[in-house]
Amino acid sequence: MGMPTRKAPASIFVVPTENNTQLVWAITIQSENNQRNSENNDGKDLTRRGGGPLTDAEKEQLFDFTSHGKDSKSIVRGIKNFPLLKKLIEATPAKEITEAGLFDRENLDLPYSSESKLVALLGDSAHPQTPFEGQGVNMAITDAYVYATNIAVALQSKTKSLKEAISNCDTDRRRKTVKSVIKSARMNCDFSVSQNIFVIIIVWLFSKFASSNMIMDQFSKSDKSNKDYLILLDESQCSVKQQVAMRQEEEEKRA
Repeated sequence: MGMPTRKAPASIFVVPTENNTQLVWAITIQSENNQRNSENNDGKDLTRRGGGPLTDAEKEQLFDFTSHGKDSKSIVRGIKNFPLLKKLIEATPAKEITEAGLFDRENLDLPYSSESKLVALLGDSAHPQTPFEGQGVNMAITDAYVYATNIAVALQSKTKSLKEAISNCDTDRRRKTVKSVIKSARMNCDFSVSQNIFVIIIVWLFSKFASSNMIMDQFSKSDKSNKDYLILLDESQCSVKQQVAMRQEEEEKRA
């Protein structure tokens, strides 16, 4: 992971995948202009987070290591002596590079279900967040599991209506803890793209001296909201015994 400096504005993240045979990379930069994000997106590829693939001309302009100064449109301006990054960008075709804006929501107190309690909002539709806390997918999966399990048990046991099942899942506690994670992700995002000299020093010191256990512990703490939500499902919405009985009945039907 690489952080911005006073002269180089880009935050860089590289992670190995496919049994360490491929490197996936992301470059993030603070921008006031979000107009050109997605102008090449035809709306069919939802994996691009609302963005679009670059053209060869855009790739050449955005990743010009020879361009310098604040007026430069290159997001890697000011970066020197980083041959790995240059090789990664050179080896990645423009059509496989996505330009997209990263956003969360200004109003974090909105409900996660419709007023009628017939529509449930899950994942990013309920709580969009920047990816700097690593919780977006975790929360979406947890939402789906809690709502689906509670609704299935309610309808099968006829102990509550669909409206009641959805309403029970949209809790003040869940919204409060998720709101905390979103704010933390927002702060980490701001830190990760800031060119403020004091922020740069703080991030540099933390990155240099913090142990890997301390860093991973921060990610683990942000997952507490999901753990609490799953406990709520078991203890307040539908018991583990009910869930087991439902799954056994489904397995018997399949058999």
